[in-house]
Amino acid sequence: MIIKEVKTKSILDSNGNECIEVSVNNNTASIGYGISRSSKEAISYPEHGIGFVVNKINNELALKLKGLKLETFEDLELIEERFDTKLLGHSALVALEMASLKAIDNNVWKLINKNAYKLPFQLGNCIGGGAHIKANDVQDIQEFLLIPRTDSFEEGFHANLRAYRLIGDKLKTERRDAENAFVPKMSCLEVFEFLRGIILKIREELDVKLEIGIDVAANQLFKKGNYVYKNFSKEKKEKSFSLYEQMHFLASLAEDFNIKYIEDPFQENDFESFSKLKKLVKNKCLIVGDDLTSTNPFQIKKAVQNDSINAVIIKPNQIGSLLTMKESINIARDNNVQIVFSHRSGETLDSTIAQLAFGFQSDYVKFGIYGKERAIKLKELVRIEKGLISY
Repeated sequence: MIIKEVKTKSILDSNGNECIEVSVNNNTASIGYGISRSSKEAISYPEHGIGFVVNKINNELALKLKGLKLETFEDLELIEERFDTKLLGHSALVALEMASLKAIDNNVWKLINKNAYKLPFQLGNCIGGGAHIKANDVQDIQEFLLIPRTDSFEEGFHANLRAYRLIGDKLKTERRDAENAFVPKMSCLEVFEFLRGIILKIREELDVKLEIGIDVAANQLFKKGNYVYKNFSKEKKEKSFSLYEQMHFLASLAEDFNIKYIEDPFQENDFESFSKLKKLVKNKCLIVGDDLTSTNPFQIKKAVQNDSINAVIIKPNQIGSLLTMKESINIARDNNVQIVFSHRSGETLDSTIAQLAFGFQSDYVKFGIYGKERAIKLKELVRIEKGLISY
């Protein structure tokens, strides 16, 4: 593929935040923006603003890229060596790289692994709280996730969608967070009990096993050395846990509610506590790094050395380079750490991340359940699955 034309413009993500869309030879890609962000993340956009980035790419960088020949995923290096992330930020680079891959082959996954065959399990955010919604009457855990254990990705997609609708019918609330998860007036512990009933109902209706995962996003709970819950239970609204108490609280939840996935259970610098919890729950539950690791090779290596995690979140614009993202994935794979490709709270109608997830044979995808920006990514994986079956 020869780059003939590069264009970029500003668009709005699902939260109404400005983000960037890039077109390479009429193949477009865009990247959203996260609300809950690690301090270790790459800088999405420079202080000059997105308008500055759009102008620089259209009037200067596009000319430098014109005529470049790209044939493989590794050829993205030709773009990266011409792209100044300090000047233009990292989100624009990721969008440019994704658009370039689509210009080479619309089935991006084939550029990564033409022999890919395994579809990931789904992590669907159904009930939210924490930093994803600004309100005083919400529970503190940022995401309650449903994990359908199905042989078919499409079957899992429909099971989560049915569970989501059932949750909406029972809660009778229209309030949703940035990822379209329901936000009921419940405490943390009440939500666990509520979801137990939903899981039983889905088992009866569809004969599908759903499991629970949580994204604690513990940075937001960490106050002066303790983990502070403002809506803990019906009986006790406020609850402050020491580090030891937080660890054993989460371990007891994993046991009582058969939780199979716990993301960011502690603040983002506490590798030691991640490791202790991992040992405490043994192999019954994934302990997942997001803010801890930030799709960063150095941070993932540190987590591996400390035995802190057995799964890691991968967000392309969290590290701001698809080549560095690949390096992070390889480190995780080499150390038996499972891969979880994740959307952002602010999303666009781009589905390239689904192609990346399949190409890199991600173990899980966290793309939400409901909303057009979420569904387009899930449906892309359904489309890939159907293509594999017909092939």
